[in-house]
Amino acid sequence: MSNSVAAARFFHFMVQMVIKHVFGVGTNHPDLYGDTLAYYGTVEQQSCLTLHMHMILWISGALSLQVIQDLIAYLEHAHIGELFTGSLDEVKQKTPLSKTLGPQGIHTILTKEEIY
Repeated sequence: MSNSVAAARFFHFMVQMVIKHVFGVGTNHPDLYGDTLAYYGTVEQQSCLTLHMHMILWISGALSLQVIQDLIAYLEHAHIGELFTGSLDEVKQKTPLSKTLGPQGIHTILTKEEIY
């Protein structure tokens, strides 16, 4: 980057425009996500020296953090990762190991000699 001050000023300008026009802060027009009550953001520098922002928004009428945590906990308890042919341990036991390639889990590639 040849002019880091100009890049930082442009980044600041773009962030201000997003906050104003996309999030609707300080305007009378409807914003993209709902009525933004507040926002907080931090700027970081990437390894190539360009800037990027992590931002959190508080939206009016959005679910509370507790409700979101409860929903996530429900989904985690309702989800069961299973394979069609049995549990992961059962499938591992049924999967043959290749003598030439070594253990490859469910992705074992067998030669013709090993199959017959």
